[in-house]
Amino acid sequence: MPVLRKPWLIALVTSALAIVLMVVAYRQAYQSYLPLAPVLQRHYECSTGNDSQQVFTLITSQPEQARHLPSRLCQAQDVIKQFGRVEALWLNDDAEIMQYVGKGQANLALVKKHLMAVTQASETYNYQRIASYPDYRAFFIALKEKPELSKGYLMDKSMGLVDSPTSRSGYILPLSLLNSLDLPPENMQLTYASSHDELRELLSRGEVDIISSYWKQSDEQRFSLNYATAIGDTISGSHWYLKLPQNNINLRCAIQDALSQQAAEASSSYYQQLELEGDCNAAE
Repeated sequence: MPVLRKPWLIALVTSALAIVLMVVAYRQAYQSYLPLAPVLQRHYECSTGNDSQQVFTLITSQPEQARHLPSRLCQAQDVIKQFGRVEALWLNDDAEIMQYVGKGQANLALVKKHLMAVTQASETYNYQRIASYPDYRAFFIALKEKPELSKGYLMDKSMGLVDSPTSRSGYILPLSLLNSLDLPPENMQLTYASSHDELRELLSRGEVDIISSYWKQSDEQRFSLNYATAIGDTISGSHWYLKLPQNNINLRCAIQDALSQQAAEASSSYYQQLELEGDCNAAE
């Protein structure tokens, strides 16, 4: 191995190594102060102002509901009288939802009917269905032709999906279909929108060839049902279940009122179609 005998060369190498070490140290120090990537929030809560230790817990698969329902409930008089705090959990996994409901840990839960039947929580903890969303179907919708559910047709098409892993019509079903046709999402021309309404705008402007969504009545003004192809079977709407170990009529009505307010201001037209079950006025 050659030995460095020239003093100027030794000094040059030493200086270069020092600079490298300084750069490495600087980058490590700098990176330690870089802000962490934002963590998706799954828990929201508020205080009712009551000193009670009782907590009203709601679970939902919809992040918008988890964000806004607690504040509505914390302002409801009959909730204030009975609970000290309201907490909401956004759960997008059926197993998690079943665990909470199956153990009676949720006061209010947005659950599919078949999941509630599996847990038998209605019988065990007296969960009562107080509101429902309608059944629906998922469609591939195009502007000028009827979409085909084939690999040869879809592989060259640009497609709009909803950027929400919990959306069955706008995310789960279309991606499942693409995978079944051996069309990996990374090989497709996919554009993600923040809502189903934004999907429709993308299609209207011709920015995508197809969107995956549900069909609503107002779509007839811009699109044709002849150019919509159903994907999958009918999807059962979810239901709101309230745990009522006693005949707590006032609480039931307060919760239904909060759910109605939330539905009226929902960003999704589908979640505006809430149907309450039972007549609070008649019950009182």
